[in-house]
Amino acid sequence: MTANTVPAIPGPTCPLTGDGDVDVLEAIPAAHLIDGYRRQFRIDVAAAFRGVATIELCRAAASGLMFFHPMVAGPPDMYAKLRALPWYDPADKAEFRIAARHIGDGDRVLDIGCGRGRFARAIPNARYVGLESAAAGTGEARAPGIEVRNTSLADEAAAAPGGYDAVTAFQVLEHVTDPAGFLAAALRCLKPGGRIALGVPASDSYVAGIADMVLNAPPHHVTWWTADALRHAAKRLGLTDVDIVRPGVEPWESRLYWTQRLAFPRGTPFGRKFAASRSGRARLVAGYLAAGMVDRLVRPGRAALGSTMVMTARKPR
Repeated sequence: MTANTVPAIPGPTCPLTGDGDVDVLEAIPAAHLIDGYRRQFRIDVAAAFRGVATIELCRAAASGLMFFHPMVAGPPDMYAKLRALPWYDPADKAEFRIAARHIGDGDRVLDIGCGRGRFARAIPNARYVGLESAAAGTGEARAPGIEVRNTSLADEAAAAPGGYDAVTAFQVLEHVTDPAGFLAAALRCLKPGGRIALGVPASDSYVAGIADMVLNAPPHHVTWWTADALRHAAKRLGLTDVDIVRPGVEPWESRLYWTQRLAFPRGTPFGRKFAASRSGRARLVAGYLAAGMVDRLVRPGRAALGSTMVMTARKPR
């Protein structure tokens, strides 16, 4: 291999199981995603794709997990810029209330990827510890009564095995390039009989019907989760009392819900999630602008499902 040769990228395998029985659903030019982040959010993610020309959206046959190959993860400065957007990290979410039902007074709770530590408000009588590797997140989260540690999950699992009654992770798992390792480390932190709660975007939500939703792609999201994929992961980990809840459309996401309904009422064009076309971009922009007006007048119906699902489960004793 010469100095100028780019190493070959191995074929896709399921990041939960390592199984190579994988279908490639769509091939996406990296340049298209780079352009999308620049247009929609004025964020330059080109450096994250260095050496990568194409990203494949894949589905694993056994687990049902959908994932991107290669898994291009976002740099810290990208997340710092996203956190500055007012809608990126809502203060109150249904997933907080769902998880809080499984946490008792005095329970020691580890909140992985805690961001600003907002979940602590939902469990005021628990002993809350937030874990956040992003320096910007820990600075914002530190407040009276909130302990936030700027360390890795692996280090916490090694330092405090079985040290927590409950472990939570909200909107974190879909960003992780090694979900199997992440879940195993999270369980090492949990005492036998303890509870785990995971909030993730639902891959079959209205968001999947929005073309060129680049935040649902690398270098932001690297996996897409279905209820079946979560159950598969829970079974592999030996978890019990598995329950999956789908909240309705929440106030912080209702404009995006109406964007999909107005711009792409039949889903993405030709079934493709990322189609480099001017018409698709125009529909997205027009739909978002129109959704702003509709959202002020009409609330989504009670039967309308939001973008999130929450799995709660128990570690075996």
